[in-house]
Amino acid sequence: MSHRLSGAYVTRLRHLRHTVETLSIKSPRQVIMERAQRLDDIGRTMNIILSGRLNAARTVLLQADRLPVLLSNKLTAVRQSVLHVNQMLNSLSYKNVLQRGYAIVRYNNKIISHAADFKTPAEIEFADGTAVI
Repeated sequence: MSHRLSGAYVTRLRHLRHTVETLSIKSPRQVIMERAQRLDDIGRTMNIILSGRLNAARTVLLQADRLPVLLSNKLTAVRQSVLHVNQMLNSLSYKNVLQRGYAIVRYNNKIISHAADFKTPAEIEFADGTAVI
């Protein structure tokens, strides 16, 4: 029993010695250096993040600076489109047909397109005015 107790004691002592030997007690200087390295890493990471955000903000500002020019170009394009539509409407207007010598005959505000439908009093519209017959 004494032999078993002694063997268990020696085994336990070896295990504790191994545990103590594997413990690494860091010097205060080493702890400070590790913390300083960690602080440097965090500082670099913050610089990268801030740099990215600053670049994004610069991009937004550049786009905002271009906005008046873009709006002006868009407004010019819309104006040209409106002018084009206005020219199309004028060219398709029946008033242009009247300018070429044609006339519109109406009876009770309805356009008469056949001689058989003609009745008096009729209104005839010319390029320069109307006549009632």
